[in-house]
Amino acid sequence: MNLLPIAAVIAVLVGGASHERPLPAGSQEVIDATLITQIVAAHRYSVHIPVYEIVISYEMPAGFSLTEHAAVIDCDNRRLVYNAEIVASRYGYIFQSTIPHEVAHMVMCAKYGGVGQYPHGDEWRSIVLDLGGDPDLLGV
Repeated sequence: MNLLPIAAVIAVLVGGASHERPLPAGSQEVIDATLITQIVAAHRYSVHIPVYEIVISYEMPAGFSLTEHAAVIDCDNRRLVYNAEIVASRYGYIFQSTIPHEVAHMVMCAKYGGVGQYPHGDEWRSIVLDLGGDPDLLGV
């Protein structure tokens, strides 16, 4: 039996350091759609996408702005952080753009060991298109 070359992804929902704000509606759907898109991408590109921690948070990693980033991926630490503010305010954008964008980075990381010298280069753009996204929608 030939299994798909993908590992299960650990999905962790985090509301932020204070944990006082509830997560936006649709948070679980964003995680589910990310997992499904990973499975599709792993199969299409015959790559093993390792386990990623998927987080929806009101706090972005150091150096990244809540107003400028819908998500941030860290291939080295296998962590994907979705911006809870964007999940709440631009839910459709997450599905149209952010999920294909970030999963394309996962494919590139799996193929080359990192996002590469050109993280938004031609191959990445082709993968985003193939996953149904728009590679020209960068930022929020």
